[in-house]
Amino acid sequence: MRARGVLSLLCVGAMFAVALTQQTNRPKFWECPVDLFFVLDTSESVALRAKPPNFYIDQIKSFTERFIMELKEMRHPCDRSLTWNSGALHYSDEIILVRQLSDIATERQALISDIKGISYIGKGTHTDCAIKRGIAELLIGGSHYQENKYIVVVTDGHPLTGYKEPCGGLQEAANEARQHGVKVFSVAISPDQEDTRLSVIATDQNYRQNFTAADNSRSTQLQTIRSIIDMITNETKDVCCSFDCNAKGGPKGPGGDIGSKGETGRQGMPGEKGDIGVVVSIRSGHGSILLTQKTCSVINL
Repeated sequence: MRARGVLSLLCVGAMFAVALTQQTNRPKFWECPVDLFFVLDTSESVALRAKPPNFYIDQIKSFTERFIMELKEMRHPCDRSLTWNSGALHYSDEIILVRQLSDIATERQALISDIKGISYIGKGTHTDCAIKRGIAELLIGGSHYQENKYIVVVTDGHPLTGYKEPCGGLQEAANEARQHGVKVFSVAISPDQEDTRLSVIATDQNYRQNFTAADNSRSTQLQTIRSIIDMITNETKDVCCSFDCNAKGGPKGPGGDIGSKGETGRQGMPGEKGDIGVVVSIRSGHGSILLTQKTCSVINL
């Protein structure tokens, strides 16, 4: 009996903990979360651009770490705060999820630590597949504002046009992002990249510009980071400052009370004249009796 009581207390405690966690993870009204997902190219074409092979891989990691450090909560004029969720993957001809979307307010250092742990993969470059995986990561979690979802792709633009891309190609990946309302920034690893393909990746011409992740000048790298952040904060201002109530509907309520009896209806129209009933004549020694079905009457004859 005592064991059953302890088990009941444990169940109640577990339910309370789950409810508390859900309440804690739920965005506050004044928070306007923005999702930013990094898609990082660590393929062979990147690694072999310089010696040692990890030179540009380290540059990409450094750029991403610096970017994450710049993601700061910002208050809009409408008294709502822009907050950040961020995650990352890196890829070659395979995709490795570095970290799923996480709240930067509590998981910033964990995400940076995971970025530091990225190692060179090598082999082919399946950028189309990586972008589609990034889209999927944005759609399964993060901000409840569909307009506040962004991807930053850092790549050298390889392979060149004509190479068989297994997930439909860059154009298809960019179109899929547009269909889901996901905005994609295209960042070159260094200035001398395949700009045509980088422009295809970007879902808007403003999302390409002259963005560079690896440069001898630290100021150029920071300029890219701050330009992208400024664009995102300006674009999300209208979404964050609109107060349309689109809360989820609650459960179906209980049935209502039985209504009162309605008023008596109007008298109907007179019916048609009926048919003549069957006439039965009964004769006896005392005379005749006529029965009519219609009137149910007896007539002595």
